[in-house]
Order: sequence, then C-alpha cells, then structure tokens
Amino acid sequence: MPKAVKQRQRAMSDTAFERKYEPILLNDECDRREFQDLDPMYINDHHVWSIMESDDGNHEYLVPGYHRVNINGYVQTKKPWTDEDDASGLQVKYT
Repeated sequence: MPKAVKQRQRAMSDTAFERKYEPILLNDECDRREFQDLDPMYINDHHVWSIMESDDGNHEYLVPGYHRVNINGYVQTKKPWTDEDDASGLQVKYT
C-alpha cells in the first residue's frame, strides 16, 4: 500500500508577508475584504489571498488564491504570489 503524501507547509510572519507582497488597504484602514470588495485592478488569482480559520477556530491564516470553504474574507496584494508559494503550502498567520 502506498504511503500518504504529506502536504508541505511553510510559515511566514505577517511582517515578512507585508514587506514581500504589499497588502492593499481598504479605506486606508484594513486589508480584509469580502469577495465583492476585491479591487478589479488586482483581481488576478495571484494577487488574492484567502483568510482561513484554523481547525480549532482560534486563529486565522492566509493562503494563496481563492478558496470558497471556511473562508473569513480575502486580502489583495500589489505583488503576486508565485506557484512555488502555493506548492510549498505557504501560510501566513493573520492578525
């Protein structure tokens, strides 16, 4: 029987995330958005991060791209994420 492949996960601090991807603030205050609030200029999948809830419900984290299940919102960035970011299981603790 083949072994289950464990998905890799790579963590990044929120400070490093902000420096690397430059989140776009909504109303100069918050970067959290609802789907209908996404800026059309950055609507490309590689500029959108989904805010997901942890399994225990105590934390939120960002993952690259659009997701539809267990989502608490979205963050758009000026700089795109890469396919390597997605493949490596990049997660950013969202505060």
